[in-house]
Amino acid sequence: MAYDPVRHAVWTTDEHAGTETVVDADSGAVRATVDLGGEVGNVVYDPAIDRMVVAVQGRGHLAVIDPAGFTVTDRIPTPGCDGPHGEALDAADQVMFVGCETGAAMATVDLAARTVTSQDPVGDTPDVLVYDPGAHRVYVAAESGVVSVFDRRDNNTVTVGAAHLADGAHTLALDPATHHTYFPIPKGAGDGPVLYEFEPTT
Repeated sequence: MAYDPVRHAVWTTDEHAGTETVVDADSGAVRATVDLGGEVGNVVYDPAIDRMVVAVQGRGHLAVIDPAGFTVTDRIPTPGCDGPHGEALDAADQVMFVGCETGAAMATVDLAARTVTSQDPVGDTPDVLVYDPGAHRVYVAAESGVVSVFDRRDNNTVTVGAAHLADGAHTLALDPATHHTYFPIPKGAGDGPVLYEFEPTT
């Protein structure tokens, strides 16, 4: 899901239907349904251009949508990125980091230039990506349990490291104030669910 703060709307992905459903945040009423023409991954609101950006994994591109008119205004191809699914946005530099679900890779996409500038290996089936704008750092959590970390330096994406965190560690959240990351794990050491918290070390 993604929140459009200008129109107070929540955009929700129906992956297999290939649609985005737009819901009024106050009333819960459905405002619109946008058909993307293929299986859909994550959706992100881009405040710099006032657009929604959706990973259309079924067609291998990013769809740019006008949230006022619910119309697709651009489709940015992601060649070499098989199954674009997860997204994290660097709004200041207009760079989207995209998890390539079937290719075990992360693509760095220059939205303004409409081009993939680099691809880097990550764990199998990358799912959730998060960008820390203060630290200029990208986290990629894969369904294989591998977490990969990248930094943005001089307009380049640089690998920091990767490791298997835990089975099922494919979802994460970030506190931008502390730069701490949080990983909900379905089965921890005590056989029950657990929430891991990490602080950056570099």
